[in-house]
Amino acid sequence: MTLFILLLLAGILLLFGGGELLIRGAVSAAERMGVSPLFSGLVIAGFGTSSPELVVSLQAALQGSADIAVGNVVGSNMTNLLLIIGLSAMVSPLKVVMKTVKRDGTVMIGAVILFLFLAADGSIGFVDGCIMVACLIGYLVYTYRDERLKEAGRGLSGTPHSSTKSLFLILVQIISGLILLIVGSDLLVKGAIGIAQQMNLSEALIGLTIVALGTSTPELAVSVMAAWKGNNNIAIGSILGSNIYNILGILGVTSLFSTLTLAPRLIIFDQWALLAVILLFVLFMATHNRVTRAEGFILFAIYVAYILSSLWFG
Repeated sequence: MTLFILLLLAGILLLFGGGELLIRGAVSAAERMGVSPLFSGLVIAGFGTSSPELVVSLQAALQGSADIAVGNVVGSNMTNLLLIIGLSAMVSPLKVVMKTVKRDGTVMIGAVILFLFLAADGSIGFVDGCIMVACLIGYLVYTYRDERLKEAGRGLSGTPHSSTKSLFLILVQIISGLILLIVGSDLLVKGAIGIAQQMNLSEALIGLTIVALGTSTPELAVSVMAAWKGNNNIAIGSILGSNIYNILGILGVTSLFSTLTLAPRLIIFDQWALLAVILLFVLFMATHNRVTRAEGFILFAIYVAYILSSLWFG
């Protein structure tokens, strides 16, 4: 047990270090590329911090643990919206651009509805994965063009803005940050799974709670630090990007290699709970164009209730 605790602590330290490097590189990259910090958060920070989820889910699926693979994705999205946004908003109210609600919020809702539709038969196969990956590619292309047009309209496209960092330094920060995040997540997940297995928890429950929390720690590090530094677009963008990528990208790519069968509790409860949480989050974003501290506390309280009920009912 002591070894697993040490792995958890080491993982947390690496994750926060990686989060600091990644957010610095992401902001500088956005300035040099002439795109908004929101796009940087959606793609670089959001997708980058989802790398641990991809590695864990793919390994779990290939090893025959589909419950962990799917539970990791569903649980990570719940953790992102309830715990991470909740804590970030309590640190500093998160201002939201209405286009974020209309474009990325709508895509996030659409992604989970697509997941519900494709998983209606209790599994996600190769064809389903192709559909998800195709939707993700379409979203990325559209988002990039939309952000470029927006910046071009302001006369900012292609302008380095205030960034004085060299491209090499920016790449070093981003790559180093991602490496620390992946290594830190691996250590944290190993420690978490080791502890969970000693407690005789089911694979689905491990995926939804322990593994999901472990692989979502990069998003926690990036979003909380972004909120602390006042980079709301990075904080919101990284979560939106991560949630969209988790469903369309991770489930999509993983199902290309192995058919994913959903555990009964995922079909009956967790996938519907995820849809409800996403709708609530989008509602919070749409009201007054911000997620307030009070709303952050509500999200955090729901997360605590969700975890406790999951542990209670197994």
